[in-house]
Amino acid sequence: MSRNGRAALLSPLLVCLWLTACAADGVRDRNGDVAPDGEGQKAPEDLYLQLAVEYLRQGQAKTALTKAEHALAEDPDNPQAHSLIALIYQRLRRPSLAERHFRAATDRPPKDPYILNAYASFLCDRGRFAVVRSRYEQALAVPGYAMPWVALTNLGTCTRLRMERWLGARARADTYGGMLCRCYPDSPEATQL
Repeated sequence: MSRNGRAALLSPLLVCLWLTACAADGVRDRNGDVAPDGEGQKAPEDLYLQLAVEYLRQGQAKTALTKAEHALAEDPDNPQAHSLIALIYQRLRRPSLAERHFRAATDRPPKDPYILNAYASFLCDRGRFAVVRSRYEQALAVPGYAMPWVALTNLGTCTRLRMERWLGARARADTYGGMLCRCYPDSPEATQL
């Protein structure tokens, strides 16, 4: 499967995981307290986030972005708003903006394993393998992470992708080295291969 094919499969999965994580947190009231069983009035940023997710599900990424930005305006420190904006920018193929919001989401306590997992998947897709493993491990280290197998699966997939890229580069190097040896067998470079 191509890199773009993997990204296309992971993006809807990441949105679903994000929704699961948000649902697990419950609905917050205006004071920021979690209301049991959805009782109480929802905080404006939660309403904007729900709207953003619905627009994103319908394929309206730009409208979803506007709603998520409204949520962020209501609560600039909201990691869910930052992570949703990051996922939207990822879908809009604006990786630098996506990364900025992923960083903002992961720099804020408490550490959310779903956000860490989404950021690690984003980094993997960008080929930033040096930091991917530590992000997945941070997700796995969060106490009470309900779906650790997702991070483990993503880490395994990313590791395989890294190996495929490395082997592909190695195969190309071997091909060029073989051409050098056939075309210029007496060259000093060919005798070192």
